[in-house]
Amino acid sequence: MSNLLVIHHNNNLIQEQEDVLNQLMDWNICFMDSNEVTLRDIDLFLRKQDIHFLIFSMEFDAEAAQNLLYLHNHYPLLQIIYYYTQFKSGEFAELAQVGINYCIIGDARQINLIKKLNQLWESHWRRIPDALLPEDEQHLTARLRQMIMFIETRPLRNLSTSELARSLKISESHLRIEFKRFFNISFREYKQKLFHHYESILLLEKQIKPKQVYEILNYKNISAFSRSFKSRHGETWQQLSKKTM
Repeated sequence: MSNLLVIHHNNNLIQEQEDVLNQLMDWNICFMDSNEVTLRDIDLFLRKQDIHFLIFSMEFDAEAAQNLLYLHNHYPLLQIIYYYTQFKSGEFAELAQVGINYCIIGDARQINLIKKLNQLWESHWRRIPDALLPEDEQHLTARLRQMIMFIETRPLRNLSTSELARSLKISESHLRIEFKRFFNISFREYKQKLFHHYESILLLEKQIKPKQVYEILNYKNISAFSRSFKSRHGETWQQLSKKTM
């Protein structure tokens, strides 16, 4: 499932959050105390782990606003949720300005948090589209589910046969055979189709800037991204963008 980071401030909500988030089966969840980490620590962690969602659970102040704005600007795809007992009148506009996507407060916050996270993950850009999943639901074996989870949640720099085989604890040759049996194409062909989908989503639907897209998709530079994009789509991203305007 998805990757989630919770930033808290050693408050009495931490036990509540742990109890609530235990309901998210198979999610990768990490907790960070803001007293023990710096913004640089959080930045490095987000880059290394490819976090999809960030829950900010502490009182909102000027320092928090500055840090959240930095994260919003540097991670445009990161969904940030403010989870707390309440917030002061007038803070709602400030929360929106620093990139908070959703505010979950009040008595029903536990239920609403789980509901919102599941909804967001269902429509997340890293989810594999139905067209790239096996048609026969009977093929959804435990091994196939492991493959899908790896593709959807691991950092894209790790999306290789060697890393997937290591995750499944099988040889690369065995992995290639099993993968083709499940998806009817080789891993290399599948990755090309998957990146075609990701590029279309990021550039055309979410309108992420190309200089950010190439980093998100783990290209060395924007030139390498542009060449790869043209080979998959048959035209440059500039040409394709003009057609959709």
